[in-house]
Amino acid sequence: MQRCLDAAAAEIDWELGYTTEAPAPSPPPDLVAEVNLERAEEHWKQSLSATGVLTVGPEMVPIVQPWNTWARHALKLRPLKTAEGVA
Repeated sequence: MQRCLDAAAAEIDWELGYTTEAPAPSPPPDLVAEVNLERAEEHWKQSLSATGVLTVGPEMVPIVQPWNTWARHALKLRPLKTAEGVA
């Protein structure tokens, strides 16, 4: 589980632009802690879930699993984001 928490924390750091030069506030906002737990749970369950296209039956339309599982967490963190990238 620690691996999943660390992976989720790394994704949050990347999303919010936290680095060693610009670290996260201490203590982190409650929203960051909540997203960290939610994302870690997804990582934990990922090994138990099928991904990609799932066929349900011969006469049914295949179910396509979502590819970007991070998007909803990024939206949740948006109020805390201080800088935007330029493409």
